Parts: sequence; C-alpha cells; structure tokens
Amino acid sequence: KKRLAFATFIWDVQNSLLFGQTLCMSAFELRLQLPSSSCLWNATTAEEWYELFQREEESKLLLPTLKKFLNVTDIPVNIDSYSRVIILHGLMGISCDMHRRDQMSLTSQNDPYVWKSKLVKAYDCWKEHFDTYTSSISLEDFDSDVRYFVYFQYCVMNNCLYHSAQILLWCNAIDLQIYSGAKHILGRQITEPNIAVAKEEMYQWYSNLGYTEKCLMHASQLIREGLMNSTFEAVIEGTFHYPWCLYLATLVCWSFYNIQGDLQNSLLSARKSNQDKKRKTWIDNASYSSMKDLILSITSMAPSQYRSMTSADVSGLLYEVRSQLKTVRWGLTYEAQIVLKSLSGR
Repeated sequence: KKRLAFATFIWDVQNSLLFGQTLCMSAFELRLQLPSSSCLWNATTAEEWYELFQREEESKLLLPTLKKFLNVTDIPVNIDSYSRVIILHGLMGISCDMHRRDQMSLTSQNDPYVWKSKLVKAYDCWKEHFDTYTSSISLEDFDSDVRYFVYFQYCVMNNCLYHSAQILLWCNAIDLQIYSGAKHILGRQITEPNIAVAKEEMYQWYSNLGYTEKCLMHASQLIREGLMNSTFEAVIEGTFHYPWCLYLATLVCWSFYNIQGDLQNSLLSARKSNQDKKRKTWIDNASYSSMKDLILSITSMAPSQYRSMTSADVSGLLYEVRSQLKTVRWGLTYEAQIVLKSLSGR
C-alpha cells in the first residue's frame, strides 16, 4: 500500500509539472516512511528476505528528509534508489504547490524568487547526492546486461526529470507551448487572447537575466545526455515522460533564440535566409550535425555568454527531435510533431 501511494504521487506530480495540470496530492499529505530497500523488496525467498531484514536500517520519514534537502543540511547518505526518486518528486511537488499558491494569491507581497532560489539549491543538492550514489556503482555490481541497462535507464530518466524540474521552475509549460504555436493543449483549443498572454509571459521570461539562461542550460544538457546518446532509442522505450521532456527542452531552445531574433530585427531576415538555404541539404546528412554543433556550443560556454550567440540556428534540432518523436506511439507526441514541423518550416 505504501509503494502504491508513492507511485500514485509520482504520477500525479509528473502530470502536474510537465503538463500544467492541477496537483491532486501534496507531499505534505504523505506522512509515510520511505520504502524499504530494493534488495529487501525483491527478495525471492523468505530466508533471503529475513536475512536482509535483519541488516535493514529503519526507513526514514519522507517529510523530515524533504526538509533536510530544502535546507541543504544533514543530508542522509544511505538512501535507496527508489527513495531518491520519491524525494525528487517531493521537491517537484513543492514547486507545483508554490506555483499554485502564487497564482491564487490576491497580493504580490511574496517574492517568488525567494522560494524558487531555495528550490534550485534543493534540486542541486539532490543532483549532487544522486551523482555520488550512481558513481559508486560499478559494472561488477550487475550480473547481467539487462540489469545494467535498467540501471542506465534509471540514471538517464531521473537526470531528465531533474533538468525538467529546473526548467519548469522558471518557465511555464503551457505558455511555452502556446508561444511555440500549439493549436490545442490537452483537447482545449487555443484562442488569440491565449496567444497574446503567452507571448507576453515568454518575453517576460526572456527578460529575466540569469534565470532564463538556467533554463537554456538545463534544456541543452537534457538533450545532450539523451538525444545525443548512442543508446537513445533503447533508453526511451517504455518510458512515459522522456519524449515529452525532450519536446519541452527543444521548445525552450527555440523560444530563447526566437525571442532574441525578434529583439534583433536586423539579424532576423538574414537568419531566415540562411536557414532556407540549409534545409535542402539537412534532410540528407546535416541535421544531426547542426543539432550537435548547437548543443555542444551551448553546453561548452558559460550561461552568461548565451545571449552573445546571435547566429544560433535551431532548425537542425527541431528536425532531429521531430524525427525521434515519430517513433513514439502517443497522441501528445503527434501534436508535438506538428508544432516542431511548423517551427522548422518543413
């Protein structure tokens, strides 16, 4: 029952954060201990279970553990792999709660940058301990290639969620999609007033120096760690959230440089002309190289230098992501393909 409650909470948080839906469950309502270790849960015999149970430490409570990550102090070391996923979703759930509170607030006395900055530190603290945990595991710990692949997929998927959580802390997923040209969002038709509001919000997002760059940094890292990985197609097979996270990260890259182009009108017409010249050859052999050059350029420089890339071209990225989404059998990714095709002009 406890694991079922946590699984339901994880799905609810992903639905809220990634798709802009209302959060049904709050982390503060889960007054539960974190699950027992995976070894104990996966024990195949009563004897094996009892032997592991004798060495098992008492499970930690979720809420006090979340508080430690929020305060970045006294972080427990011995946390199971599944518990680390729950803690990340707990932090993501707090982000959803705080966004909802700001939307419902009748006053502007509370500065959102205060709680957002605190969550950034909590996310980074989680990531640091997650990397330490995963790097402590060696190939010798796996008795088959299948087990190693499950572990590798676990690393890629949760790194993806970490980057997405950082992006959506500063950028609204609904505004991002509307500004990028989505005609429908979860069955709801987009109107002209919706488009005007989304455009205003996204220009406000671009004007937040430092925070916008963080979004672009995490978006490019998500793409580099996933789409540019040789085992990408095998990794995303059977996963729920990764294709959508990849789509949102791509829209962040496009939005950043599209707004930059709109604000630098003298460069916009020349850039569009250059893109048109490249489209005929990219279909054959250059779209991946173009995407790779863009992502490596972004990830190799400091965030403070991002706005200096006045000639950034994201068309290759749009084409490659759309090609990958074609392999995913999901209605939402079909809508995403239409948006990406419209943005790339092909």
